[in-house]
This record gives sequence, structure tokens and C-alpha cells, in this order.
Amino acid sequence: MEHSDTPHILAIPFPAEGHIKPMFNLAKLLSHRGHRITFMNTHHNHNRLLQFTDLPSFHTQFPDFLFASITDGIPSDNPRKGALLNYLPMLITPSARSLVAKEFRELFSRLLEKNGDRWQQPSCIIVDGLMSTIVMGVAQEFRIPVIAFRTYSPTCTWVTIFMSKLAQEGAQLLRSNQGLENLLRNCDFPYPGGMRDLIVEETLAMTQASAIILNTFEQLEPSIITKLATIFPKVYSIGPIHTLCKTMITTNSNSSPHKDGRLRKEVMRT
Repeated sequence: MEHSDTPHILAIPFPAEGHIKPMFNLAKLLSHRGHRITFMNTHHNHNRLLQFTDLPSFHTQFPDFLFASITDGIPSDNPRKGALLNYLPMLITPSARSLVAKEFRELFSRLLEKNGDRWQQPSCIIVDGLMSTIVMGVAQEFRIPVIAFRTYSPTCTWVTIFMSKLAQEGAQLLRSNQGLENLLRNCDFPYPGGMRDLIVEETLAMTQASAIILNTFEQLEPSIITKLATIFPKVYSIGPIHTLCKTMITTNSNSSPHKDGRLRKEVMRT
């Protein structure tokens, strides 16, 4: 197919390994079905991903799969060693997120101006729910549909939506029927702070998406998935995505496709 006739998807994960790997597997599945993909990581995670990916084999199997990267909002001279929790507080500050949004807009504009053989305006943007504010303004400006992707369970997704509504509407929401009876207690809600504020803000932005993709199957949480359908025009339950990758994508390389997307060296245990 000519590139102009091929759907182009821009995929943007939250910069944490548990979010990047599912998004990467989803992007591979879509590439396998004939879509062009641009996978946009942070610079730090982009370099880690490429370090553990056999690029020649990967591009042989997925020739229309491109990589791009933007800042994570942390100064380049700041070390990002060890577990994500060591530097997560810096990632989620308003100043860091503002820098990410600014660089995303600048890169998006440059890519549109370039308009070469390797880039065309995306048909849609698939974004991790925790990156919704980063893309929503650009997507609305260029009239590009946004599909949210949640890497954790539908119940957890519904809880974050409930938390966000609670922040807006107050205590009266606690008395309403939200499908969370006997599941949540007051002490289960996180205290106000950076991560809670991020979840509330991003979830509110996420509800503007045209659809949501869930890494689950409908029989597992049918009642909650039905509730999510009252928020999003389309709900796609297509998980477990890592299992789909194993069963749907074959490979001629020495490494199995489900190992792509690693951000660290595997340790063999005996």
C-alpha cells in the first residue's frame, strides 16, 4: 500500500516500564495488521529500548515502524539510575510535564512541516491515559482522534475516573451508586499530593478521548467495562495483549517477538 493510504498511528506511553511494554506490544500488533506506527518515547527510555532491541530484525518484520523521542522534563544532567520510584517525583512535577507538552508540540509541528516519505499526519493518536494532557491540545488543534490506552485493569481505570469526579463534585458523589460499593473505603484514597493530582488531571483529560483500549477481556470485568462505555463512545477490550503478541505475531529472528520492548538486561535464574 502507498503510505498516503496506510493508517498512521502515533503511540505515546507513560515513561515507566510497566506502561511502555504493553504500548509497544499494542503498537506491534497494529503494525502487524498493516498500520504505520510512530512510537514516541522519552529520550531516556528510547535509548534503553533500542539498546535491547535487535533493530535490523525488528525493521525486517515491521518495516513501517518508526521511533521518535522527546524530553521527560528532567534536566539532562540529572541521573536516572535505579528504580523509577527514585526519580518519579521529578517526572510528575507541573514544570516537567509542561516541558514535555511543549517539546511534543514542537516535534509534532516539525514533523508535519517536514512531511517527507517517513512521516505523515497521524490518523489517530493512541496515548497512555497518564499522558492525556500532553497530547489533547495538539490533537484537538489538528483534529486528530485520540484513543486512550490503559495498561491496568478496567476496575482500576473506573476508580481513577471516580477519584477525578470526586475531586470536582465533592462528598455527595460518595453517596451515589458508582459500582464501587464494598470495594473502596475512605482510607483507600490517596492523600493529596503529586501522584494523586497527576491521576486526577490526566483522567479528566482522558475522558475526552474518542475511545479507550483496555488490556483485558470482557468476561473478566463485564460490569465495569459496561460502566466505562457510559464515559467513552467506544471501548475495546483486546487483552491480554502480551498473549496476543505471542499467538498472532511470528518471527524469523532468533529472538521471540514478545521479548521486544525490554528496557533492561534479562537476568537468567537457575
